[in-house]
Amino acid sequence: LQEVETLRTKGMKYDPDIVFLTFCLNDFLYDSNVYEALKKKNGWDWPLYEIYSSLLKNSRLAFVIYNLFVKEKTPYIKWYSKKIAKGKNPAEAGFELFAELRQKHAFSAGVLILPAFAGASDNYEYGPLHEMVFKEAGSLPGIRVIDLLPYFREVNNDLEVFSYDGLHLNEYGHRTLAQILFSILEKSPEDLLGEP
Repeated sequence: LQEVETLRTKGMKYDPDIVFLTFCLNDFLYDSNVYEALKKKNGWDWPLYEIYSSLLKNSRLAFVIYNLFVKEKTPYIKWYSKKIAKGKNPAEAGFELFAELRQKHAFSAGVLILPAFAGASDNYEYGPLHEMVFKEAGSLPGIRVIDLLPYFREVNNDLEVFSYDGLHLNEYGHRTLAQILFSILEKSPEDLLGEP
């Protein structure tokens, strides 16, 4: 949702011909950083959330527990889900807005699935999340979904070399992603991108 809103408010003035939306697997979750920014701006004070924030920064176990059992129940998430995402998860709502923008502004569109960079790709356990992205975005008109996992596997089977923490790319990962995107566009963009 944040990426699409940035595209709508800032990116469309450049009248793009092609737009790639890069999807990280944690994008199914609501981003608490938005809450922090709103809280600072509006002077909100929810002490329970302060406890969550402190634990999340210092404990990986707290992070996992929070995302599995607690995150969807915070007052901010309830409000955001109801008022902004209209009851949809952030991915579904964002993809629908992306499709509307693509149709309105007539650019070619691709959703790139950035894999989790944890361990060897032979033991990759996040396939179901990739399938969820295909399910959410694949049925939208004019948008192609491209799974980047096979491309990264071709470069190095040890996916950890591309990332700092399993989600965010390091310099080598960014360089590899740029080379992958160039190869996709160079070979056959018409087969891989949604037509305007």
